[in-house]
Amino acid sequence: MFSSFKPRAEMKDIFARGTDLKASGRFYETLAFNNFGENDQQNLVTVYDRIQDITPTMNEIFIKYLVEISPNGHNPITENQIDRYLKQFFLGERNDEYVETTIKFFNLLRESRFEPGKVIVIFNQFSFYLTTHILHNFALKPNAAFEYMKSVSAAVNIDQELLIEVMTERMLENVLAELASLTGANAKIT
Repeated sequence: MFSSFKPRAEMKDIFARGTDLKASGRFYETLAFNNFGENDQQNLVTVYDRIQDITPTMNEIFIKYLVEISPNGHNPITENQIDRYLKQFFLGERNDEYVETTIKFFNLLRESRFEPGKVIVIFNQFSFYLTTHILHNFALKPNAAFEYMKSVSAAVNIDQELLIEVMTERMLENVLAELASLTGANAKIT
């Protein structure tokens, strides 16, 4: 009787792969690897609807964290930009347009020189915050709560992968700049 109150992830759930969404190239592979599909998109919309009235808001949390981890103690990302990103995170269809828009937001973080590891911590805290609210709102329906948590977790993983790709690009730019500098110094010595 009480086993229905204790949902747990089965091995088949953990290693399930695939997607029914339309995307191309690596993003399609990312969706499939995270087993993220249309049902997960619908779950994110439901979660978004349920957390509209929470305090502090997700925007406030992102702003506070970005100020805290900013290289100069000032968050250069506007509240509007954060709001657009968060709405897209919950309401946007995961397709190639989603990738373009998300990468633009992550490029703002890259250009502002936020440390990738600290930005990942923000996403982990964001995921934890959402999980606590899912448990609060759906605690009497553990199977539904489990489905919503799985969808949020997969969506966060997908965005973290996009973030790492953007931040890796920054790292490569720095390496190339250093190589150019060394080549220039070597040319002067020669």
